[in-house]
Amino acid sequence: MVLAHTQRRKTHAAARGFLADSVCIPVGPGLRSKSPGVADRSQTRNNVLARSSCHFIASLHLPGGPSTSCDDSLARPTGTPGTFFARVLERFWKSIPAIPISRIVAGLCGLGILGSFFLLISSVDQLWNFHIPANPDETACCDAEVWARDHTPREATFLVPPEGCGFRVLSQRSSWGEWSDGNAMYFYPAFADTFLKRVAALDRAPVPQGTGIIDSLAEVYKKQSWDRLRAVANENKLDYIVQFGSARYPSEPVYANASFAIYRAR
Repeated sequence: MVLAHTQRRKTHAAARGFLADSVCIPVGPGLRSKSPGVADRSQTRNNVLARSSCHFIASLHLPGGPSTSCDDSLARPTGTPGTFFARVLERFWKSIPAIPISRIVAGLCGLGILGSFFLLISSVDQLWNFHIPANPDETACCDAEVWARDHTPREATFLVPPEGCGFRVLSQRSSWGEWSDGNAMYFYPAFADTFLKRVAALDRAPVPQGTGIIDSLAEVYKKQSWDRLRAVANENKLDYIVQFGSARYPSEPVYANASFAIYRAR
């Protein structure tokens, strides 16, 4: 009975040795164990991980990377798994080619533009609803337009400052003198003479050049006397005069707010 028990133990040991030999990757000469312990199984796992990582890196075809045959220094590591992965990462990092400085600068510029874009957006809904709040002068101009729409005849005409805010849009009335009217000459060249005559009606000086042209024309308009504006309005058969609120005239305005005033021309 003892003999039979001993024979079964030998048979089980041989089976375990055969199974270990069939799945273990040898880590050195003479290290195949017929009865692997915990240390052997740990080394087996390390060896499998080593070969898998080795072949993965080889498949990337990185310059300086391991060949497809995977040399023994990488495929048969010694030490802990942390040491092995540290070596793998070190070799992978060294194999990355140097990035040109121009690409780095371009990437940083792109990140800066993207960051500025999100910083300038006050809420997420502005990504699809580009609503830009009006400044106080624009709000005052819109209020004057609404008053003109509600309190003047539809055929009424207005002399307005060159630096307008699209007086026709909300007022639904005809206006005379806005600088933006000059855009019509690009589609109707014959209007160019009419537009330049209107600009010269308030100031005979040559039209200023440069980016400050609208501000310059607005300052000229503010300095016009009441008699001059009224003469221009009567000459062109205009019914109302819109002036900046900072200008003071002897006539009483029919409407006024913080930035604009509307007067009867006749």
